[in-house]
Amino acid sequence: MKNKWVRIGCGIVLFIFFGLVIWVGPVVRDLVKNGFLDRIDREEYTADRVGNLKALHTALMLYHESEGIFPEANGWVEAIKPRIASNGMSEAEAMRKFDNPATSATGTVEYELNPAVAGKFEGDLPSKTIPLVLESTGDSKDRWSIYVNGQVVDGKQKSRSSVSETKRD
Repeated sequence: MKNKWVRIGCGIVLFIFFGLVIWVGPVVRDLVKNGFLDRIDREEYTADRVGNLKALHTALMLYHESEGIFPEANGWVEAIKPRIASNGMSEAEAMRKFDNPATSATGTVEYELNPAVAGKFEGDLPSKTIPLVLESTGDSKDRWSIYVNGQVVDGKQKSRSSVSETKRD
C-alpha cells in the first residue's frame, strides 16, 4: 500500500516537472533567441564641452516641460539628475555630463544654471538667447554657454556665433 502511494506521488511530481519543461521551455528559448537574457552592456560616455552643454540643455528643457518652470539655482543638479542619463548609461557615467572635460576635474559640477532663468517659465524670459547654463570656471572670455534656444556659444568667439545648434519645437 505504501509503495503504491510513493509511485503515485513520483508520477505526479514527474508529470508536473515535464509539464513545466514543456510549457516553460519554449518561453525561455524565445527569451534567449530575442536577446532578453543577454548581458546589458553599459554605454561609456565620451565627454566634450558641446556634448555636455547639450545634454544639460536637454535635461533642463525636459524638467521645464514637466514642471512648467526651470529648477531653482541652488538645487538644479539634483532636479535634473533623473533626466540626464540615456539608455544603458550608469549613473556615474551620466554624472560626467556635469564635468568640464577641458579642466578634467571629475566629481565637481563645473557648470552653473543662470540665476536669471532659475525658477522661471520659459515664456517669461526676456529673450530666447539668454544663457541657460554657463561654465562656472574661467574668465568671461573663455566661458562657454548654451542659450535657452539651444545655441552653444564658445566664449572665445568674437562674433558669438553658434558652434552648433539644436532645433526645438
